[in-house]
Amino acid sequence: MAPLLPEDVMIEIFDNLTGDANTLFSGLLVNKLWCRVIIPILWRDPWEIARLRQKIKAYNFLYVLCGCLSEESKNLFLDLGLNFQIHYPKFDYASYIRMMNTHYFNVSITKKFCSKDRDNIKRQLVEKELYLLIISRSPAIKYLRIEFPTTLEYPILSFPGANTSFSKLNKFFCDAKRLPRLFLIDLANISKNIQQIYAKNFDVDETGIAKLIKAQTRLAYFHLESGGACNGNGMTINKELESLAPSLKHFVVTSPHLPISVTSLYSCSLLETLKLIGKGFYDKHPTNLNRSLTNSSADAKFPNLRTLYIRSTYAYHPITEFKIAENFVARSGGQLHSLFLQGKFKKEHVKPSLLQNVAKCCPKLKFLSVWLTNDDDIRYLEQILSSCSSLRGIIVNTFIDVKIGDELLMLFKRRLARKLCKFKFNDHFHFSQSSFVAFMNSWSDNDSLQIHVIDEGIFAFDYGRVCTPFNERGVLKSLIGVDEFTSFSWEDTEGEDLLLDCTASDYGSYYYEDRYSSEYSEEEEEEEEEEEC
Repeated sequence: MAPLLPEDVMIEIFDNLTGDANTLFSGLLVNKLWCRVIIPILWRDPWEIARLRQKIKAYNFLYVLCGCLSEESKNLFLDLGLNFQIHYPKFDYASYIRMMNTHYFNVSITKKFCSKDRDNIKRQLVEKELYLLIISRSPAIKYLRIEFPTTLEYPILSFPGANTSFSKLNKFFCDAKRLPRLFLIDLANISKNIQQIYAKNFDVDETGIAKLIKAQTRLAYFHLESGGACNGNGMTINKELESLAPSLKHFVVTSPHLPISVTSLYSCSLLETLKLIGKGFYDKHPTNLNRSLTNSSADAKFPNLRTLYIRSTYAYHPITEFKIAENFVARSGGQLHSLFLQGKFKKEHVKPSLLQNVAKCCPKLKFLSVWLTNDDDIRYLEQILSSCSSLRGIIVNTFIDVKIGDELLMLFKRRLARKLCKFKFNDHFHFSQSSFVAFMNSWSDNDSLQIHVIDEGIFAFDYGRVCTPFNERGVLKSLIGVDEFTSFSWEDTEGEDLLLDCTASDYGSYYYEDRYSSEYSEEEEEEEEEEEC
């Protein structure tokens, strides 16, 4: 009897169940066709499948993999006292493997073959033999990850089959401190079509990183990270970065200093994501990114820019992130969806021109981080709320000597946006009970509110007694206390649930305040949702 579905259609279906290991394992028992389709999917990354299942015998697949070894290798294992039941495989399992994570590799082999810490020789033997097996059999390793705490001890790029196996590498994650000497240069000679590169401690081998990116033809995601002093000047990387301009869409730099030249960055005009994370934006090198990014006369345009994230942890630096953010916003093509700007700033660094540019240039903005210094900034924020109708979440910051509170809540009440329901307030606001209750009541017909605060002291009242009724009615989904704002995430697990121990004691007049009705009709809402789709 012919199968109801063609095999290629079944592969497409089961591909979507990659994260559901238990369902895939159950499917193995249906019939031979299902088994033949599912086995290659499960064996793309057996270490990840083992991790997802979290069972004691999860790493038993290593015994199956060892069954694919030559008789000579099996006998060598037995001679060293590695006793295990030898499986005679029905499939060429090693040929299905597409992901290699050196840390998972090391941990799994240690757990299954090394009963004592001093069994290091056994571990090294098994590791090397399995590396040799996989690299020689797999026609395409798509993802290679080498990271702390595991150091790569073998010249895997010189193993038989490496030129074929790694020629189709798509994603590469590495800690440069954990790589053998010249590894990156050797990889550059083999892998030409990597689309994602994440390099930690990139300053350890800037030359190798530069050679690797120069060899790529389709690199779309590039992340550089250094947690140390970043002794390199970044010039070798800068020289090759311009060659990525036709393909690079996502660029992230996480480093105490940002040794990327403005010329290199401006050449990547197709960027959709730009994240600059460092201790401070100050000049360390003559062609440093920081000085040039504040030059508003530059011609660079970023018409596809959707995410701009700028964050520093260094206090009171002379060249501000605000000016950098302002210039990027002005050069964006109206596609910006997310603008995150956080750090330890001085009030005098904040200029209204950033808020004005956001209102003018970001009609599709969904998430925004702002800093307010006076009542005029409230007016500029109102312009943003008026022009950015898709806004869903906002982080609002002010300074210790600025007295802003109730007028901000009244603005949100007055300019009620039907999609805006996620708020974060830093620890320098002051909210009265009456203004807060009016603000909460205005949201009764909208999506449930999610609020994060750094200090619950911004509430000049018993926030638990006031907030709990709104929480029980579904107006307030969560009120979370956090240490700092690092992203646009509003997950409840990020901090302390301030409502956890609160109980409603007085429902009072909170239910029956005048409610603010949305200015949008249901038909208009459906039309906008269709446009977004």
